[in-house]
Amino acid sequence: AAARSGIGIDYDQDPPHLATFARRPGCSVSRRCREGTADQLFLALRIAAIEEHARRAAPLPFIADDIFVSFDEARTESGLQALAELGTLTQVIVFTHHEHVATSATRALADAASIIRL
Repeated sequence: AAARSGIGIDYDQDPPHLATFARRPGCSVSRRCREGTADQLFLALRIAAIEEHARRAAPLPFIADDIFVSFDEARTESGLQALAELGTLTQVIVFTHHEHVATSATRALADAASIIRL
């Protein structure tokens, strides 16, 4: 497998999708990411964008709906930890109808998470 050198949108596909790019002498090749990988990458990019914006202006709240649907348990907990860190800069609200995500939040974040069941 070629080393990945970057990420971006592959506009040659219909619809366009998130892709990683491999560098070889003289060419650039894209490979479609798996759904879970793309979701994790998208979350990381959203967090980075909000952190960057917060350096220059009033931070925007982070609101997400079922962002962990394609994550396994370990990655869900890692994602929740990343959102807890983001919570030191701005308000973070995550909606889910998956009980295991609420359980993971309680386990991973303890008092840093407020679970509200609707």
